[in-house]
Amino acid sequence: MFIECEGGCLEEIQDEEWEDWRGNADVLAEEFDCSAETLSEYLNFWDDEGGEPWEVLYFLRDLGFDLMGAE
Repeated sequence: MFIECEGGCLEEIQDEEWEDWRGNADVLAEEFDCSAETLSEYLNFWDDEGGEPWEVLYFLRDLGFDLMGAE
Protein backbone atom coordinates (compact mmCIF):
# COMPACT_ATOMS: atom_id res chain seq x y z
CA MET A 1 0.00 0.00 0.00
CA PHE A 2 1.25 3.45 -0.84
CA ILE A 3 0.46 6.99 0.23
CA GLU A 4 1.40 10.18 -1.56
CA CYS A 5 4.20 12.16 0.04
CA GLU A 6 5.46 15.68 -0.59
CA GLY A 7 6.52 16.28 -4.16
CA GLY A 8 4.07 13.74 -5.58
CA CYS A 9 6.14 10.64 -4.82
CA LEU A 10 4.60 7.46 -3.45
CA GLU A 11 5.72 6.04 -0.14
CA GLU A 12 4.92 2.51 0.98
CA ILE A 13 3.19 2.14 4.34
CA GLN A 14 3.60 -0.92 6.52
CA ASP A 15 0.68 -3.22 7.26
CA GLU A 16 0.67 -2.20 10.93
CA GLU A 17 0.08 1.43 9.85
CA TRP A 18 -2.93 0.46 7.73
CA GLU A 19 -5.47 1.11 10.50
CA ASP A 20 -4.11 4.67 10.91
CA TRP A 21 -4.89 5.41 7.26
CA ARG A 22 -8.07 3.41 6.79
CA GLY A 23 -11.41 5.14 7.31
CA ASN A 24 -13.43 4.38 10.43
CA ALA A 25 -16.73 2.70 9.53
CA ASP A 26 -18.11 3.11 13.08
CA VAL A 27 -17.62 6.89 13.01
CA LEU A 28 -19.14 7.20 9.53
CA ALA A 29 -22.10 4.99 10.50
CA GLU A 30 -22.79 7.13 13.55
CA GLU A 31 -22.56 10.38 11.59
CA PHE A 32 -24.69 9.17 8.68
CA ASP A 33 -27.03 6.83 10.61
CA CYS A 34 -26.25 3.75 8.52
CA SER A 35 -24.62 0.32 8.85
CA ALA A 36 -20.94 0.22 9.86
CA GLU A 37 -20.69 -3.32 8.51
CA THR A 38 -21.82 -2.21 5.05
CA LEU A 39 -19.52 0.81 5.03
CA SER A 40 -16.46 -1.16 6.13
CA GLU A 41 -16.59 -3.08 2.83
CA TYR A 42 -15.77 0.15 0.98
CA LEU A 43 -12.91 1.29 3.21
CA ASN A 44 -9.97 -0.32 1.49
CA PHE A 45 -7.12 0.61 -0.81
CA TRP A 46 -7.53 -0.09 -4.50
CA ASP A 47 -4.86 -2.18 -6.15
CA ASP A 48 -2.54 -0.91 -8.89
CA GLU A 49 -5.26 -1.47 -11.47
CA GLY A 50 -7.63 0.85 -9.62
CA GLY A 51 -11.06 -0.01 -8.34
CA GLU A 52 -14.53 -0.24 -9.72
CA PRO A 53 -15.69 3.36 -10.38
CA TRP A 54 -19.28 2.51 -9.47
CA GLU A 55 -18.07 1.53 -6.02
CA VAL A 56 -17.78 5.22 -5.13
CA LEU A 57 -21.42 5.79 -6.03
CA TYR A 58 -22.51 2.73 -4.05
CA PHE A 59 -20.53 4.01 -1.07
CA LEU A 60 -22.25 7.41 -1.27
CA ARG A 61 -25.63 5.70 -1.67
CA ASP A 62 -24.99 3.60 1.43
CA LEU A 63 -24.10 6.77 3.34
CA GLY A 64 -27.63 7.91 2.57
CA PHE A 65 -27.12 10.22 -0.40
CA ASP A 66 -29.85 10.05 -3.03
CA LEU A 67 -27.97 9.46 -6.27
CA MET A 68 -29.70 8.71 -9.56
CA GLY A 69 -28.33 5.62 -11.29
CA ALA A 70 -26.62 4.13 -8.24
CA GLU A 71 -28.79 1.07 -7.81
